[in-house]
Amino acid sequence: MLPGLTTTRKPIVTKKLSEIVAEELERMIRQEEIREGEYLPSERELMAFFGVGRPSVREALSSLRHKGLIRYNKGEKASVCRPSPETIINGLSGIVKDFLSTADGIKDFERLRIFFETNLVRY
Repeated sequence: MLPGLTTTRKPIVTKKLSEIVAEELERMIRQEEIREGEYLPSERELMAFFGVGRPSVREALSSLRHKGLIRYNKGEKASVCRPSPETIINGLSGIVKDFLSTADGIKDFERLRIFFETNLVRY
């Protein structure tokens, strides 16, 4: 420990370049700077725009694809899309999937949904 310091600090967390690129592209999609159905720029253009290498761009695109915000096949440009119900369900944790797989779990989930919607309207 450094002299004069009596508390411990949390470690400094750094982000990977791909995470920064993915977050910025996600922000652009959510704020409709890039709209549903539009194509993202090519990998080369994204590399130049963000000042990063191809691996960072590819990892960022893979992350957005996993979230259901873009779709692409090898050799094609990525296009913006809305997440499908299947993508959303696949993104749920195992505990939530187990919870929803029972009849009581679905009823409880419906009650939670009504609770949140009712309070959202009140708010």
